[in-house]
Amino acid sequence: MKYIIRAEFFENDVICIKYYAARDRSSDIKYSMLTNEFMPYKTLVTCISIISLLVEEYPNKCFAFNASRSILIKQKIREKINNNKRFRIYCKLVENFVGDINFEHYIFPEISSYLLVNKNSFPKTDEKKEEVRKMFLEIFDFTEDI
Repeated sequence: MKYIIRAEFFENDVICIKYYAARDRSSDIKYSMLTNEFMPYKTLVTCISIISLLVEEYPNKCFAFNASRSILIKQKIREKINNNKRFRIYCKLVENFVGDINFEHYIFPEISSYLLVNKNSFPKTDEKKEEVRKMFLEIFDFTEDI
């Protein structure tokens, strides 16, 4: 299966890494669709490796992952937004593959988001964390209804 990986540039010097199956590109819920491959590891490692490429071109940026919840339309199943399965997988992989020399790691389980604050650009990482968290709450839809 082929995947589309996107690096979306947001205000506040944040690049959010996202991916979805190419077959779902026209779906409104493409980030929540399941592929039933049960092997997200390779795709997620590719997403994480893209950070190292982006850091070369954008050395002052922070990086984020917002884990969409899984939605099965036919079965009428909607995973909860907070601490969802994708988020738990992201946490394990990012912790293992991205060091803490250049980035401060922050997790937001209540909105299933992971943030890497660039320590060199934002020495007051806690302030940046709150700024980005607020931005996430304004930009992304965290309502339970779909």
